[in-house]
Amino acid sequence: MYADGFQDIVNIDFSRNAISEMNKKGGDKPGLLFMEMDLQDMTIPSGTFDIAVDKATVDSILCADGGARQIHALLKQIYRVLKPKGTFMMLSYAKSQLRLNFLKHKDFLWDISVETCRMFFVFDTHTDSKTKFRYTANG
Repeated sequence: MYADGFQDIVNIDFSRNAISEMNKKGGDKPGLLFMEMDLQDMTIPSGTFDIAVDKATVDSILCADGGARQIHALLKQIYRVLKPKGTFMMLSYAKSQLRLNFLKHKDFLWDISVETCRMFFVFDTHTDSKTKFRYTANG
């Protein structure tokens, strides 16, 4: 995204090691910030971001015990830190029936669209899935 001209980007991960590695690779680029933080309890002020992008974080959390509860907490935080009319884009391997129930919760007043995207590369060589779904929720 940075190379495409988006140069005010905040990257968040709960892993100190991941943040350290990301800082080594891109910490010298102006406007690119890496923060260690729990997405379920963000210290970022409300209404900060125009857009939030999830690249399979939801998929990963849902593999854990209590994942559904954690996803609701995460989405509440994302909804809070987005500006009015902000956009949340979630990239997922899961089909609509497995993700829309979270996005359509009564706590969120999002206009949701779903697109099927052909993947250009595969992150996990152990999967035979070559399809991702992009869920876009606009405030």
